[in-house]
Amino acid sequence: MDSENQAEISFKSTWNTSESDELPLNSDIRFHYMAVSDERQRVMPMPEDRETGKVLGYKEAVLLTNPTNPDLKGEVDDKYFYANDNKEDRIHGWVGANPPVGFWMIITCDEFRTGGPYKQDLTSHVGPTVLSVSVGIN
Repeated sequence: MDSENQAEISFKSTWNTSESDELPLNSDIRFHYMAVSDERQRVMPMPEDRETGKVLGYKEAVLLTNPTNPDLKGEVDDKYFYANDNKEDRIHGWVGANPPVGFWMIITCDEFRTGGPYKQDLTSHVGPTVLSVSVGIN
């Protein structure tokens, strides 16, 4: 979220159909950034931040003691922080700067889900990792 101390910067490129040698995609670069919902977005810790941090009560919860981004020092990273109710999960993902790539899971319907709209599922976490579990009936 933009404030007097911080602003999100995005570099957007739109695919041009007349350029046949370009990859057919639109890109939006935001630098080591994770978004789970409109309300939950953050600069993403790096995997090495978790490795050098202090494991807390269970291995998924790590206190960031010496992170690559000093602004994250003292924060706790836990993949369960990024869980979402199924009814709220329409898009989640991450983008990074090195390499400059990102991945977004866009959920267009709930037909593949089990457990109803209030079941929580994991979305994204450090790695970078994006999760989506599809369930089908044979």
